[in-house]
Amino acid sequence: APSPGGWGEPQRYVNKKDYGKRPKYLDRVRDQIEMEKELLREYFDEAAMARSGADAVESLPEADREALIKSLKRKWDQVNKAYQRTCAGAASSSKIQLKEKFERELKQIENDIKLLSRGPVKVLDDY
Repeated sequence: APSPGGWGEPQRYVNKKDYGKRPKYLDRVRDQIEMEKELLREYFDEAAMARSGADAVESLPEADREALIKSLKRKWDQVNKAYQRTCAGAASSSKIQLKEKFERELKQIENDIKLLSRGPVKVLDDY
């Protein structure tokens, strides 16, 4: 005669002693998830505090703004002179690359001058 729960009869899981109980590995997984949530909460709290400290904005003094514009105009003149000297009759590929480099620099300086010329400038106080 076959033994109970052997090959002859299907096993009844409701008769097992740990039936209906939560497996122990799920407790470990739940604890790991809670730890990760806590780490994320701490990270986001620190990031929020860093952002609130970095949002200290102050106005750039008018004299500094004017000095920046003047120095940018001087820089534009220097780059433009170098552009005029170097790029007259650009025929070789190296001269064409140099010409394009000067044109990018001039465009960037012009954009910076326009930006500063709009009016009062706000700057972030990083320190």
